Amino acid sequence: MEASSQETGNEPLLVVNDLKKYYPVNGGWFKPPSELKALDGISFTLERGETLGLVGESGCGKTTLGRCILRAIEPSGGKIEFLNGRTYMDILKLDTKSLRDLRAQMQMVFQDPYGSLDPRMTVFDIIAEPLTTKSRISGKKLTERVAELMEMVGLEVKFLNRYPHAFSGGQRQRIGIARALATNPELVVCDEAVSALDVSVQAQILNLLKDLQQELGITYLFISHNLSVVRHISDRIAVMYLGRLVELAESDQMFEKPMHPYTEMLLSAIPSPDPDVKRQAAVDGEVPNPANVPPGCAFCDRCKYAIPKCRTERPELRALQNNHLAACHRAEELSLVGAV
Repeated sequence: MEASSQETGNEPLLVVNDLKKYYPVNGGWFKPPSELKALDGISFTLERGETLGLVGESGCGKTTLGRCILRAIEPSGGKIEFLNGRTYMDILKLDTKSLRDLRAQMQMVFQDPYGSLDPRMTVFDIIAEPLTTKSRISGKKLTERVAELMEMVGLEVKFLNRYPHAFSGGQRQRIGIARALATNPELVVCDEAVSALDVSVQAQILNLLKDLQQELGITYLFISHNLSVVRHISDRIAVMYLGRLVELAESDQMFEKPMHPYTEMLLSAIPSPDPDVKRQAAVDGEVPNPANVPPGCAFCDRCKYAIPKCRTERPELRALQNNHLAACHRAEELSLVGAV
């Protein structure tokens, strides 16, 4: 296990550098084998106590990124450093035992509140499992801790001996959140944590997550395809397209003044409550085959602002203004439309 000591100070909790995940693709009879680049050089930092929203169309690599950070999926390359106490640990170099110990600090809330809970286990057993596995507490202390977690997520202790089928979707997601908080993690990856819930329940779960963050100082990586939800909970937002980050900025800044045409397209798809407001999508078209990404900018075939340079030279994510990053050759000269 390798680690580099650093002063905590204002150091970020998580540092991801050039993260890659490639899947081999069989070429068949007439095509050579290739690679599907689910993640192709992702780099960002995540500050302690911050919520970073991660958005993009289906298939862009959001979930793959979240699972690679937790090493639920083995990345193909790159570096992931997690600040554990006063020491940065490269997650990708940890052995099995060290990774198991560190995972108590990194937990996940899954998308499906129905499929992520074992139907054969009671609520008590579901929440207690990480406690008995990690700290091996038992008896009265275990019961008290599980009851504390139930109350923390807004569930009554009297329901501890019920099974998941007796709860609504929102209640099940609260159980999943309680399970994730059992080991007192510093980082929680929320993978589409509210997308399977009714709108009114979504708001309740989002407010619960924000309250828990203020109370416990948790750091979130919040993955979602719903931009309105992401804006409500996120401090910063990262936009992904075909396995790469194309824009990264503070939440309000990105909604008011996007600097990448793909972000403008996503914002144009947000419905307006005003029936008199009619907006045309900035671009249309289909996402290219991820196993055969065109040279240059992967978005250029869908972009009305594309120039010849976009088809031959791939733009890198770079800092523009006020910590606003974008991967677009024309970012400085374009005046893009934000959300209504």
